[in-house]
Amino acid sequence: MRNINSFVKIIIGKDLIKTSYGNLTNKINDQIFVYRQSSWNDYPKINTTFYFEFVADGDVKPSNIILALFDRQPVNISLIIVPPLSIFPSKPINISTNNGTYDYGAVLYASILFYESQRSGRLPSNKRISWRDDSMLKDCGENGEDLTGGYFIDGSSLEKISSRTAQFTSVLAWGVIDYEDAYVKAGQLEYVRDAIRWSTDYLIKKAETNTPVATSSSSPAITISTPISLSTTTPTTPTTSLRQTTTTTTTQQPEWSVTGNMANARYYHTAIVLSTGKVLVTGGSYGLTSYLNSAELYDPSASTWTTTGNMTNARAYHTASVLSNGKVLVAGGFNTGFGYLYQAELYDPITSAWTTTGNMPNGPIHHTASVLSNGNVLVAGGFYIYAGYFNSTALYQFFQTN
Repeated sequence: MRNINSFVKIIIGKDLIKTSYGNLTNKINDQIFVYRQSSWNDYPKINTTFYFEFVADGDVKPSNIILALFDRQPVNISLIIVPPLSIFPSKPINISTNNGTYDYGAVLYASILFYESQRSGRLPSNKRISWRDDSMLKDCGENGEDLTGGYFIDGSSLEKISSRTAQFTSVLAWGVIDYEDAYVKAGQLEYVRDAIRWSTDYLIKKAETNTPVATSSSSPAITISTPISLSTTTPTTPTTSLRQTTTTTTTQQPEWSVTGNMANARYYHTAIVLSTGKVLVTGGSYGLTSYLNSAELYDPSASTWTTTGNMTNARAYHTASVLSNGKVLVAGGFNTGFGYLYQAELYDPITSAWTTTGNMPNGPIHHTASVLSNGNVLVAGGFYIYAGYFNSTALYQFFQTN
């Protein structure tokens, strides 16, 4: 077969437990396909039925499956060829009109279909994207809270990021508020409302898993009983040889104040206090696909930011650790150019320069880095899209040099 795309459905009995792009680990001459089970799914049980759907482009036609192995053991196979399905509904999408202008109704139609194709969770029966099916039905919080639903961040990832969901949901909502008549005219008002509801339902679930403990809004009062020699108030007439007085002190409420702005807007960056007292901010993301290699220093005495040397690699989701010699170790992370980063690097506050150091065994994101008493750095856990979640650790051995 040529020009083949594929995805996997795993069905136990009549209940669909997973539908997603299969983790295709090897493909030989478009004839042999090797898949790896996703780490977040249960290990398949006996009598599990696997449905592999191969979508052929153009005039390509699949041939009979000769052999299928599961854990290197032969399994029963059957082949069913179905007519090709249209990715989009029967309505054609042509965003240009005869006079060269845009058909904004068609643009709205296509854009909302894009959101519908990124949906996660149990899809409604009236779905308009025929090739999408239920997915990630076991998503849950740390205490088993239901976190199904929401949107994948792009077509090639299985991540759901609340901040990005909130961003595009706000844009969609304001668009409907300002241009509701346009959505009505295009026949898309019902669909855009469904798109907004799909994300807000998920965000509400996510927020409920992190409900803060209710606290009183009044200023806390502390009652202190002290001997007369420690009191700050005028003592009353003594009645005993050991006089005491009671002082009531009201603590000042914590306050926030605005300080200087960074040179670059960024998120998923790191911020760490150097031995000089300044704060080093490194990397991060700006937008959906832009990753930063820049670094900045904050001077708390002057409330100002200054740029410093750029990292060798742009990265986000990384860690930063101050070593005993004052240098900073940056490890792990992700960028669109190199993907998951194995390479670590060191920042020298004296020269403002970055140098690469040893590669990590894994290139994780969402890991932790802890400086040990002997100066070494322990990196633990993390996530890698093709390997799932790590329980492994790695040790960066620090050697002091003169």
